[in-house]
Amino acid sequence: MLDIARRNDPRGCVTWVHADARTLALSDGFDLALMTGHVFQIFVDDADIAAVLATARRHATAFAFDTRNPLARGWERWQGWVRTVPGATVRYEVRAIAGDIVHLVTRHELDGGVVATESALRFLAADDVIARVRAAGFATVAAYGDWDGSPFADASPEIIIVAQ
Repeated sequence: MLDIARRNDPRGCVTWVHADARTLALSDGFDLALMTGHVFQIFVDDADIAAVLATARRHATAFAFDTRNPLARGWERWQGWVRTVPGATVRYEVRAIAGDIVHLVTRHELDGGVVATESALRFLAADDVIARVRAAGFATVAAYGDWDGSPFADASPEIIIVAQ
């Protein structure tokens, strides 16, 4: 799902739109669409990726998003990862790796109860991501290694895409 803040009048009022990023159809467009938090990785199916990118292209002149660099193999650091704060603990468990898809379980332990969620994240190579963005109709695509604008390299933790 996608939440969009739309400023739709001169006073700066905002209307929130809760929609599916694959099928969103608005009558107006944007100068920039921004997708953060590695959301791109939850789209594990090729058709879903193409639909999300097509939606971004229909609605925005420019599109920027982040995805984790598979060459950094971040999921290896998640295995057994535990973060504890007062009243809560979060644990990650990598269950399986199938090609470029990592299956994991996140456990949130709150006040004695446990909420476990299963998820899958797709780790596409930078060249593959760029090719898909271009196929969606963005003519100019730049890749950076992090949000600080550093150049993308094999050791970069992120792939930051900025497309126009």
